[in-house]
Amino acid sequence: MRTFGDMVDELAIVDLKLHHFKIKDKKDAVEALEGDASDLREEITRLMMDATAGLVNPQQKWRIRYHDHKDHESEDQSVPETIGDCISRLVVIHSTYWQLQTRVQGLKKEMDNIGATTETTDSYKSTLEDFKDTQRAIDLQNQFRNDVVRQLDKLFAGMCQCL
Repeated sequence: MRTFGDMVDELAIVDLKLHHFKIKDKKDAVEALEGDASDLREEITRLMMDATAGLVNPQQKWRIRYHDHKDHESEDQSVPETIGDCISRLVVIHSTYWQLQTRVQGLKKEMDNIGATTETTDSYKSTLEDFKDTQRAIDLQNQFRNDVVRQLDKLFAGMCQCL
């Protein structure tokens, strides 16, 4: 079973994909994703209703947390204090992640092209450094996303205790 934060995170991803696929006019993908988004919204609503009725424990942890790095804090990305701010932050995180992944794909192609020519030294090293920096930024975004999802779970559990 997924947590509240997991479901909200997944919904943010589905909504971002929907946005990009609508731009690219991929009707079959849009239709499938709209169904996924609808299902997730219903599942989130059911969980909220079940938790507020005392039928499920909102504090239960359903997944393993592998590490608790806080590197994102050095980049001035603090974990939000409200459910709404967490959801907004997840949307930004996923959008940034999408852009970084696009950049990594471009850098991979660039390195392949440079590797096929004779000018591999300085140009390749520079591109490789940019690639490593972008990969590190992706890692930080993933960790920040995990922290925001944990915060959503914590805030949701607190909200259920107050009702």
